[in-house]
Amino acid sequence: MSHTDLKHLQTTWDNAPQTNAFYPLARAYFDAGLYAAAADVLQQGLRHHPGHAQGLTLLGRIQYQRGESDEARDIFQKALNADPSCSDPLCALAELEIAAGNCARAETWLERAESSKETVWSKRLRQDLECKQDIDPAVGTELPFVTQTMVDLYLKQGMKEKALAALKQLVDQNPEDSSLRQRLDALSPRAFDSSEEQVHSKAELEARLSAWLRAVEHRKQRR
Repeated sequence: MSHTDLKHLQTTWDNAPQTNAFYPLARAYFDAGLYAAAADVLQQGLRHHPGHAQGLTLLGRIQYQRGESDEARDIFQKALNADPSCSDPLCALAELEIAAGNCARAETWLERAESSKETVWSKRLRQDLECKQDIDPAVGTELPFVTQTMVDLYLKQGMKEKALAALKQLVDQNPEDSSLRQRLDALSPRAFDSSEEQVHSKAELEARLSAWLRAVEHRKQRR
């Protein structure tokens, strides 16, 4: 952002200090790496708008940059409580868990963020999480909770093995749901293997029958 744009945001906020104009200015400072200036604007703006989820999340990110992870987590939770539909605190919590190596927890937060609103931030976090899981093979595949939306997202992204793992967990958690079992059977590689075996068995049967008929015809000719 240019100096002129930043000055315009500052003037806009100076003229209306009690409005939401504080957030675009704080975000501009944050993106420029001016964390102290961003924090100062946020603290002033949040006095008038204590439930501003994006503002709270940005303040938490600044604290995280300062190495204050526990304080940042508390603010992210506060932001989420203020607006459960806002994807920013969900992404921030996912980012915290990815950094800590807690991939299962990160998946939980990120799936909620993607369901709420897919953003550039959530897309980057998805890539970061997949890289983390690829690098650390010891990471478990079982998640704190799974949904059919998660299964659909995995399939959409071409991650069939993860979709199957999530669907199997859903079946285990909901054994009375026959539709989940049917979907699992349809996606399971065994379903395809079974079909192939049937094809092979039928082809083998036809081949043996043809050989037997040829042998019978050959014996008739010899007579």
